Amino acid sequence: MPSFPSFQKIIEETRGTLLRFPLEILIAVIGTLCAIYAIDENDHEIQRIYGKIIMSCSLCLVLFLSISLYFSKDLKNNSIRFISSLILGGLSFAFVFQFSDQIKTFEIYQFLALNLALHLLVSFTAFINKKYDENAFWEFNKQLFLRILTSGLYSVVIFAGLSFALLATHHLFEIDYYDTIYLDLFYLVFGIFNTVFFLAGVPETNNSNIALHLRYPIGLKKFTQFVLIPLISIYLVILLSYEIKIIAQFSLPVGWVSNLILVFAVFGILSLLLIHPIANEQGNVWMRTFHKWFYFLLVPLLGLLFWAILYRINLYGFTHERYYVLALSIWLSLLTVYFIFKKKPQIKFIPISMCVIALLTILGPQSADSISKKSQLNRFENYVVNNKKAQLTIEEEKDLSSIVSFINDNYGVEALLLFLKN
Repeated sequence: MPSFPSFQKIIEETRGTLLRFPLEILIAVIGTLCAIYAIDENDHEIQRIYGKIIMSCSLCLVLFLSISLYFSKDLKNNSIRFISSLILGGLSFAFVFQFSDQIKTFEIYQFLALNLALHLLVSFTAFINKKYDENAFWEFNKQLFLRILTSGLYSVVIFAGLSFALLATHHLFEIDYYDTIYLDLFYLVFGIFNTVFFLAGVPETNNSNIALHLRYPIGLKKFTQFVLIPLISIYLVILLSYEIKIIAQFSLPVGWVSNLILVFAVFGILSLLLIHPIANEQGNVWMRTFHKWFYFLLVPLLGLLFWAILYRINLYGFTHERYYVLALSIWLSLLTVYFIFKKKPQIKFIPISMCVIALLTILGPQSADSISKKSQLNRFENYVVNNKKAQLTIEEEKDLSSIVSFINDNYGVEALLLFLKN
């Protein structure tokens, strides 16, 4: 007979989670309360402030978890952990609050890039400067992933159950609730319960021999072996055949082939990560073959990927979307070189390298915003200042119109005034 946890045990586990992750839970509560208060707020300025607080809290939650995991092995450094969390959390708030009142597209990209980098940081920060084998690293991230799915499932069931309970009492006992009670319930369940439940299942890395002992699910092996890898192989054949076709016909690749290659590569790498602990076991011939040759087969597709994106950049300049496609192409190239030539490659390199590249795209002269803005302003200058033609063609007029729209949407028309004055 399965045993269900007692109420006392649930309280003890919740208390242990609160003591282990106090800042994470506090920031989740703050974000949830701001989401609830923002519903009934009619002042658009205050609503924008609430929105930025919620965005900042979402960043801080993941950031605080990364810092907690980094210091988890040495509990004596709790003071340093809290100070680091508060300083970096303050910088995260400052980063979000410098966004425009009406958040621009490039600011959304910056937020998403930082969010991605911080989520990737969670995957490896507990293993920085610490001796763990590959299986412990894999098991840690497997447990995190399963905990995300489990907490999501529990949250959906609890929200649905409580919502129907409210609905039942409304119809049966004629109890009238306020209009936004269901939305408030949603925020409470997914903002607080979901966070606490997830944090309760984060593995203890300071006792890795027990918590991170490899347990490979047989269902995962079958899914990867009989579903994921065959599908990826089909797309590999399609993409390689398409590359042979355009080379034979001396034609240019269609624009969306870049996205298709990126999706293929990302799911291929995900498959490699899923089978990593058992890829070289005897009897797993198909897995072993896929694991050995994937990056070699990726090389010609990388050539096609760079051809497609650089051709469009050469024609139309950088935009944030093209910048990120190129950044992902560079990241895939780094992975390919690393896993082909490194004698004993470590899978930690995958999230670490992507985290670094994501951070590099946010701020600085090499960032997506800086390069895209400079590229489109240079193209505008070539049309307006350096162009000696009496009249533009229809295609050139369309191109100039798209440049002006891009700059106006992201930076305002003020960015063009310097050129127009001349």
